[in-house]
Amino acid sequence: MLSVSCSAEVAHTLFVDIVGFSRRSMDSQRAALSDLQWALTESDSYRATCADDRLVRLPTGDGFALVFFGDHLLPIRCALEIARALNNRPGMDVRMGIHSGPCDLVRDLNANENVYGGGINEAQRVMSCGDAGHILMSYGAADLWVQRGGWEEWLHPLGEYRLKHGKTAILYAIHSSGIGNSRKPRQSILWRLRNWYLRTPLAFFIGYTLFCLAIYRTAYTRGQMDPRVGARHEAIQTYARPTHILQ
Repeated sequence: MLSVSCSAEVAHTLFVDIVGFSRRSMDSQRAALSDLQWALTESDSYRATCADDRLVRLPTGDGFALVFFGDHLLPIRCALEIARALNNRPGMDVRMGIHSGPCDLVRDLNANENVYGGGINEAQRVMSCGDAGHILMSYGAADLWVQRGGWEEWLHPLGEYRLKHGKTAILYAIHSSGIGNSRKPRQSILWRLRNWYLRTPLAFFIGYTLFCLAIYRTAYTRGQMDPRVGARHEAIQTYARPTHILQ
């Protein structure tokens, strides 16, 4: 029977998935999941928390979610340890998202622990903004992190991103010393271009005007440089001139 807790708690969620998992063959999917599980077991932070009932592990098919109800640094340390372990596994492209927010514990139909709420949903949305190798973090999780100090070289602001359902969020990337992806996610560039061109009528009008001016200038320059075009243009003007003016 489904059992729901009465009050929400602040959870610190790490969401991980394998990039391009659905395009792999079944054997490749099995091998990729095995490599990801091996990298997880290599994490000291994960092993130290396994015996704690404040950790919920959720498989997602192409990855997993780890929900920590304790120290907010645990998902960050775990993400860095997983990324470091996978550096020695070529072809293992994963992306990760971290968020801190309210979640509820629930017993599912199989009597296993599960989690629902805005905290875990937001972590998945943050992860979905990334490309292969990205470790992304929401503003809320980053704010908790920087208060501890000592992580300045790892945390890099990315700006505002568009999430699912029209929501936006300020995101940060974690990378340093060959761990993580230092490039900006492609979704940021595409989203900014789309907003600039499609959501700003003035920008569209300016672009269209410049395009028309470029075409006119090209045609005018061609007519000045090519004597045949200039002669033909003069002949057309003479032919179209009224008869009484020619006389």
